[in-house]
Amino acid sequence: MSKENTPDYWHKLGRQYQEQGNAKAAEEAYLKVLEMDGKLIRTINNLALLYLRAGRKKEAMALMAKGLNQAYKLWGEERKDSLAEEWALILNSRCQLALDNDKFVEARKWSKLVVKLKPMGTGLSNLGVALAGMNSYEEAGRSQQLGLKRHGM
Repeated sequence: MSKENTPDYWHKLGRQYQEQGNAKAAEEAYLKVLEMDGKLIRTINNLALLYLRAGRKKEAMALMAKGLNQAYKLWGEERKDSLAEEWALILNSRCQLALDNDKFVEARKWSKLVVKLKPMGTGLSNLGVALAGMNSYEEAGRSQQLGLKRHGM
């Protein structure tokens, strides 16, 4: 198989197009990846974010659900370290969507899962925002501080 016929090649090309603002070409590249390997959660996540930015919320939500279900199915049979990173990525995107819609309880749920899988600064920061939105300011402050430390700040 040549380099141009690999999911990794098409995923990187999709990211490049997405960063350049070429949504149509990015979508085509991501769809090509998913034709080749429908299990790639990072591609599902990126395509969902692309759809969200284009106002295609229903399609984005369906893709996020597909990505979360895929991660759950793969958890028992795959390499957990790299899968945890991809699962945390799509959970984080789902959390961001909840925060954008002021759904703080839902965002708290997603961000806690992110922190369990991959205790990274973004998950902790999102948890802090969700907690603040729920008027749990003391907990929010602790989460934000820990999130900043994980970001190296």
